[in-house]
Amino acid sequence: MQTAQNQITIKPKNMGYQRNGVSGIPFYTLSFDWIDLEGDSGENFVITFETDETDEEIKLESCRVIDTKNPFSAWRGDVFGQAVQSKLKEIGVEGMVGLYYDIKELLKN
Repeated sequence: MQTAQNQITIKPKNMGYQRNGVSGIPFYTLSFDWIDLEGDSGENFVITFETDETDEEIKLESCRVIDTKNPFSAWRGDVFGQAVQSKLKEIGVEGMVGLYYDIKELLKN
């Protein structure tokens, strides 16, 4: 996949938060579907990511993405991280919240 983040459309499905993550560093998990302008797509992908101290920005270098149907395939975590961040911020603006923890709660509805 060689697509830019603004060409990927993300459809978030479910989001979780693990406060005692790897080495005690908390992280989020998001399941999502995606499609790009070239027609490539995927369903039931999972991304894990950490956020900055303010919980307002994704640390792109922390993003890990897997295809649950083929967990041995490799995906660009940073590219998906940018697309996920854009979509979650859009959801946050609509819900009038800024923190990822609050956005997670919005996705439950």
